[in-house]
Amino acid sequence: MPVLRDWDLALDADKVLWGQGADPAIIRARRPRLAALAEAVIEEGRPLLAPAMLYRRIPVVGLRHERLLLAGGGVLLGPLIASRLAAASEVIVVICTVGDGLSRIISNRFQTDPVHALALEGLAAAAAEALAEAACRRFEAQARAEGLQASIPLNPGMIGKPLVDGQPKAGVCIAGYHRHWRQLRCFGLNDAGQVGISGHRHRSGVGACGGELRLLRDT
Repeated sequence: MPVLRDWDLALDADKVLWGQGADPAIIRARRPRLAALAEAVIEEGRPLLAPAMLYRRIPVVGLRHERLLLAGGGVLLGPLIASRLAAASEVIVVICTVGDGLSRIISNRFQTDPVHALALEGLAAAAAEALAEAACRRFEAQARAEGLQASIPLNPGMIGKPLVDGQPKAGVCIAGYHRHWRQLRCFGLNDAGQVGISGHRHRSGVGACGGELRLLRDT
């Protein structure tokens, strides 16, 4: 199963602030020191990031009662899956991780400097989001090169695609500290350890390629 590790993530202070759940414009106006800290942690934390992406392309063999049947016996379930991927010829299942280097630092820093720790947490979230977006762009370009079109990326927790046990109830698309083992098994994936994923910052998702699909983007 391919693992891609050579990623140059586009990060800036605004993305770090968004990663903390804050509005960058408001923070810059009211708490400029926090905006400056968001800028500083990028330089501090970037060397600790280890972005990697594990993926699998799986042919689609049929659709029955909101169940997308995959080669090898895998199944994707739900109304969103059925509506978005009904015309797909294959799906691409992706796990993105930025490693656990920041996680260890964050855990220790919370004891002595929680504000700094939250800024690093925002960096980890921003990096995971940037990696997921880069992965989507890569597969969209690959689909076009093959004469196909790509669907909107689907993530655990989206409407019509419920969360499974062990996933956070909010913020899934911003990447939480969680495991996707059960979800990955239903995709036919069970070796996420190839990229060192256990409990640290990562995202998972699924997209599809097919000649009849319209290229869509998140809004």
